Amino acid sequence: MIMKKIIPVLALVFSLFGTQRAGAQNLSEIADKTAFAGDRIDAMYTAMNYSNSDFSATMTLVVEKPNETTRNLQYKYFLRPTKEQFTMVQINPPAGKGTGYLVEDDHFWIYDPEGRKFTHSSIKKNIESSDRKASDMFNYNDWRSDYKITSLTEGKLGAYPVWIIAVDAISSRPSYAKVTYHIRKDMPLLLKQEDFSAKGRLMRTTLTPKYSKVGEKYVPAQIIIRDELNPGEQTQQVLSDVSFAKLPDLVFTKAYLENLN
Repeated sequence: MIMKKIIPVLALVFSLFGTQRAGAQNLSEIADKTAFAGDRIDAMYTAMNYSNSDFSATMTLVVEKPNETTRNLQYKYFLRPTKEQFTMVQINPPAGKGTGYLVEDDHFWIYDPEGRKFTHSSIKKNIESSDRKASDMFNYNDWRSDYKITSLTEGKLGAYPVWIIAVDAISSRPSYAKVTYHIRKDMPLLLKQEDFSAKGRLMRTTLTPKYSKVGEKYVPAQIIIRDELNPGEQTQQVLSDVSFAKLPDLVFTKAYLENLN
């Protein structure tokens, strides 16, 4: 009788031990997967990151909206990632020439050259009528303080095998609550990014079909941003005249924008 009672107890103990061990293995696998996904995002930002140098370029935005004339906007674009500063000055079309944008410490200033005054706004605001946001201009070095990884899967985008990594925002800095990255497997370049609302609604899709290599860095030469809430609306961004030369401190000040006009 005693033996008959002991056997079921031992079976239960071994069952619980097996369950705990399986649970521990699952947690370990999740941790490994999360670490691997984090490494892929780090590699992506490293490949595109200009964190140790200033950056300048001519930026062209081609804005397309249904039943509207296509707009071509051109800017001189200056970036200093070490201080999260950027300055943009409109150079075309002539109407609006000299309009300036300045970001410093999460403050976004828009300069009106005619009224010669600055308006304060949010870095989540779109540039002009485009789908490009001021917050898009930065490659985040500290993405881990803004996001947590929620999933890692594999897929294919065109001819390229990709890692598909989903993240959720854990701070108020990101413009979107959820983001999915499609990163090439053979080299850590972002091909597609999907931005979602907190409820999971697709808000925006960004495609990067073309990169240019400048030194050891990859510059997104062409980006296509689609507004998923307004079918047919998109912005194409093209960068040219790229330089990593040191910029004067004055470029990242209000005085610089005021003195251009």
